[in-house]
Amino acid sequence: SSLNISSSTVERSAGEGICVCDRASARIEGVTVKDSSRNGISLFGRSDVEKARADIIGCTVQDSDEDGIHIENGIVSLRGTIISNNSFPIGIGSAFSLSHDGTNTISGNECDGAIEVKGQVVNWISGVFPGPDSLPQPIQVYLFTGSPEVPDGKELVIQPGAIFKFNEGCGLKVAGTLRAVGTSDSPIVFTSYRDDEYGGDTNGDGPSRGQPGDWDKLFLGETMGGESQLDHVIIRYGGSGALGGNIQASVFSNYHSTQLDQTTTTFDNCVIEFSAADGLVSDNSLLTLRNVEIRRNNGDGLRMRDNSRVVLEGCSIHDNLKNGVHVDDSELTLNGNTISGNTYPLSFEMSRGIGVILNHDGNNTISGNTYDDVVEIRGESIAGTLYGPDNLPPPLDTYVVGIDHRGVRVPQGTALNVEPGVVIKFKSGIVSLSVYGSLTAVGTEDKPITFTSYKDDEHGGDTNGDGPSHGEPGDWGGIRIYGDNSVLDHVLVLYGGGTSPRSGLLVEGTSPQISGSIFRHNRGDGIVARSGANLNVSGCQMLDNEKNGLALYDSSAQIVSSSLSNNSEAGIYAEDSEFRISHCNIFGNGYPIHLRGEMNFSHELNAISHNTYEVVLVTAGPISGTVYSPSNLPPPISSYLVDPSWGSAYVPEGKSLSIEPGAILKFKSGWLEVRGTLRAIGDEGNEIIFTSYRDDEFGGDTNGDGPSQGQPRDWAGIKFRDTSTGSELRNVVIRYGGGASPYGSLTVIGTDDLTVERCMITRSKYGVYCDGASPVIRGCLITGNEVGIYCRNGALPLIGGSAEFQNDIFDNSGYGVRNLDPGVTVNARFNYWGDPSGPHDPSDGPPLHNPDGEGDEVSDYVDYSSWASAPGEMGKLRRSPDVWVILQGDTAIVPGGTVCYYLWFGNRGQVSAEDVVLQLRLPEGLTYRRDASGLSPSVSADSRTITWNLGTLAPWEESDFFVYASAEEGLMGTLTAEAEISIPTGERNLTNNSSSLDSYVVEPKPKIELTIFGERLRPGFVSEFTIFYTNVGTGPAYDVRIEVHLDDSRFPDGTRRFLFAGPGTVVTPDGVTWEYDDERHVITFYVGDLYPASLEEEEEAREGVRHAKLSQVFGVPGGVVRSMYGGIIKEAVKWGIEVHRRNQPCTPMGLVIPVFQRSPTAEAMLRLADVPWEVPGHVVGSADPNDKQVTPAGYDWRFGYVKGDRPFNYTIRFENKAEATAEATYITIEDHLDPNLDWSTLQILGIQVGGRLYT
Repeated sequence: SSLNISSSTVERSAGEGICVCDRASARIEGVTVKDSSRNGISLFGRSDVEKARADIIGCTVQDSDEDGIHIENGIVSLRGTIISNNSFPIGIGSAFSLSHDGTNTISGNECDGAIEVKGQVVNWISGVFPGPDSLPQPIQVYLFTGSPEVPDGKELVIQPGAIFKFNEGCGLKVAGTLRAVGTSDSPIVFTSYRDDEYGGDTNGDGPSRGQPGDWDKLFLGETMGGESQLDHVIIRYGGSGALGGNIQASVFSNYHSTQLDQTTTTFDNCVIEFSAADGLVSDNSLLTLRNVEIRRNNGDGLRMRDNSRVVLEGCSIHDNLKNGVHVDDSELTLNGNTISGNTYPLSFEMSRGIGVILNHDGNNTISGNTYDDVVEIRGESIAGTLYGPDNLPPPLDTYVVGIDHRGVRVPQGTALNVEPGVVIKFKSGIVSLSVYGSLTAVGTEDKPITFTSYKDDEHGGDTNGDGPSHGEPGDWGGIRIYGDNSVLDHVLVLYGGGTSPRSGLLVEGTSPQISGSIFRHNRGDGIVARSGANLNVSGCQMLDNEKNGLALYDSSAQIVSSSLSNNSEAGIYAEDSEFRISHCNIFGNGYPIHLRGEMNFSHELNAISHNTYEVVLVTAGPISGTVYSPSNLPPPISSYLVDPSWGSAYVPEGKSLSIEPGAILKFKSGWLEVRGTLRAIGDEGNEIIFTSYRDDEFGGDTNGDGPSQGQPRDWAGIKFRDTSTGSELRNVVIRYGGGASPYGSLTVIGTDDLTVERCMITRSKYGVYCDGASPVIRGCLITGNEVGIYCRNGALPLIGGSAEFQNDIFDNSGYGVRNLDPGVTVNARFNYWGDPSGPHDPSDGPPLHNPDGEGDEVSDYVDYSSWASAPGEMGKLRRSPDVWVILQGDTAIVPGGTVCYYLWFGNRGQVSAEDVVLQLRLPEGLTYRRDASGLSPSVSADSRTITWNLGTLAPWEESDFFVYASAEEGLMGTLTAEAEISIPTGERNLTNNSSSLDSYVVEPKPKIELTIFGERLRPGFVSEFTIFYTNVGTGPAYDVRIEVHLDDSRFPDGTRRFLFAGPGTVVTPDGVTWEYDDERHVITFYVGDLYPASLEEEEEAREGVRHAKLSQVFGVPGGVVRSMYGGIIKEAVKWGIEVHRRNQPCTPMGLVIPVFQRSPTAEAMLRLADVPWEVPGHVVGSADPNDKQVTPAGYDWRFGYVKGDRPFNYTIRFENKAEATAEATYITIEDHLDPNLDWSTLQILGIQVGGRLYT
């Protein structure tokens, strides 16, 4: 239908003044429409195809409450019309078309310069939005007062120059297709209603500009039709909802300037800026951005997630508050972009466990970000691939895991692959990497994978920008592996252990493959395995950890060709676990092995040395399994040390502990309590030993205190409880027990199921203490105790009982046997009491009386009839020589070079080994050159078999020397050398007396390792640093030069220089020269040719380190003279320092004496005391009589009064007031000179220490 209306007035309508609906058309001419409660003239077409039409000619539309003219699915032609005093002159919704002849007048409306775009009635729009040149003047912009949508299958076309402004909370959703193609001169703009820069003062509030978050966003959703296109478009000030808060995953879509969801869109020549959060967000979309600038957003510049694929070409992403590009389970391609001024250039997240794919052309510029070389890892999940530096855009080379969560996890069913060379740093001690799926981290020797602290500058540089720093144990949580099929190869795990269980790596209930990796500087343990884990560890290093190198709990492990060193507690800790160590190095730990619970391990050809205590440690708690003899322990370990510091070690009820013949168990304190079964069955001449840890007669100097012997009551003893069954002790020595109530070396309470046969029990308060128990004691030697056997509460032990089972009970200071229960008589017949006259029994109580007996005293209620008149054979404990050898040396052989072998051998038997012969058999291709034994060996005709006659090795004697051989040219493969030590036939030997070493032929290649350490540089202080350099490669390095620079960024202009303390302050090895470039401030050391360890000729060079030293001082008045004397302390001691003084001068010279002590394993000095004494000293040339004053008695400051240029001196006496021996310590003496005085004439003559003068 159609309507013509002219020369009429339409006023005071309760709704629309004139409404044209469906497919109707109208010609409205010369009509005045005023005072409408809604719109003056409205068009509501049926659809964007069936539109309403109106020609509006020469009309006046005024005083409407809403729009003067409103168009939804309509076509309007506007000529010569006045639109005034309405809310908006024109409003639109859905599809519209507007044409005009330029003769219209628009004025006096609340917003003359804008077309209102509503979204409340019909919430969608489509069609063409013309630019401002095609709109009735003064209209410049489209102002969105709602959030309309472009439906599926519809297209919205925006012409050049169009300006879209949005009221607070409003936005535009495009589910169809968007064509927004502007030009460089007429860009299309999406912006805030307050942004006067584009389209003027739309809201009429005077000069203003937009703010981030003024409006919602442009949302490009799932497109049923073609691709959306944005060219020369500016999008700014969006992202409402993010102000003042973090972005949450559940509400991502609410907080970004531009969001794309399941769409294909191209952006060309666009600007995205000033968002309240992220600039552009892509959800499961395919985007191409060319020459796009994304800047100054309050979140990430570009955020990708949910399997998006984005290509960036020639884009600039800069000055965003967070990161340049955040990639979450998506694929990113970077070609020729610039990323600058952000926090991180890139960040990765794998929230759904899909992973990140990154492509780049190598032509991107990344600079000026807070962390230029770092990729941030965000979110709680991680999977897919972490690219190595070779596959990241330069200079990216490091990943950082943040602190906004407790860590990241590889979810179950997903996999994380880490490429060679990756460095991953963690910001917080609570942040861990937890693997519920699988982790494949396979590095190479040249490109290891590193998991480390955020503060670790050695790997990945100064990531946190705090200047030189290093990590600390516990800086991050560590790696936790719970899932199957993980592989770690050539991986470094450093400074972990911040969360429980404190360790660098935790493996729980699974079986990863671990090889070629390093676990170092972790709080707690290097590796922890628990809950049924099964480890395969090969070629790894577990070192410098605060507890153990490897800790096993209810798990198993195979450790091959690995090193466990310098761990504060033990190399290996095993609790209810089984392990095998093969071809491993275990050195520098507190203990090589620490066991608890079920004890079961095996070993083959390991090198164990320089641990504080070369024993197997057993601590308080349950123990069971097997205690091995010295012949079945890895040399040089020969004994177990039981340290029940927090209670007793005990064999649980229902469990059994078996002890092999010859085994040695030493105790620091406490009991071995048997609630189950103890089977300690030694052999004649190869007895089992239970003794004090201070007893050097068995197992050598276990506690490292020098020659010592145990004392009675050093430890509690062995205690059998009433639950114990089936226990037997045979050929056992128990001594120095009785240290806890009831004070028996062997205490038996309430059990009859114990046999003690052919045992020696000595040096205790009570040898055997029986409380309501009836053990069988036969063939034993019980001597040197206060009471040999003590019985109470109805105890009825069978002590001997027949001539066949005679015991030797003598030299006990109180009683041989004492029974306190008059209700029973103890059978102690057929025993020897120390004298043919029998035991001494002065009492006439029952059952016997022998006052003339000169043997040990016996109490009443003991039947000692038919005593023996002579001792048996039990007192003679026989020992055999026990020789052993370990072969070590070069595992890499260079053809044509020199090969070095190290022979370490000894006798750990209790008697000397006579006529000992040592033989080394070299593999084919090697020939003997010389050795450092000092002996004259016999050499075979082919120079491959070398034999040394060592003569006699005393008990516990050991020695070592190097052997050098030449390698022929053309060698290939693996070469095996063998060593064997032997004694004459007929004498027993208990240890494996042979050892072999596999070496591999390698290509000559130098590799220099360089380390520098020293004191922090401080103006006014002498600072010394040391350089260690070693060729750890397989070939020589020629003309080696080392340069030492000062960091320009750390020294202000004019202060960057070295000032040498004087002649001799630079110490270099022979043949190494140095020079100082005063202009460049560089010290150069000329080392010359540096040969690898495998080619060194001299034994001293094989120690592996050469060094150079340089001291520097800032030489001004008020400076400090320092002297430091060093050594190694084996165990913690308490220190007391006394400074004695007599004269009390008036002018002080401060003396500060901090005391340091070096940890037995750590490199850093630990400060035990830092107590300053302000000790007054004389001023040279002082004539003040007060300088002669004497302080009260008790202070002796040995300092003579001096005048003029006479020398003066002072003496400091310091002493160790603790009981433990301190073998060495560090003392630092600082003489602070008064800067207000003239010290130009002061000359320091020297420091005398221990009779030597240091100048």
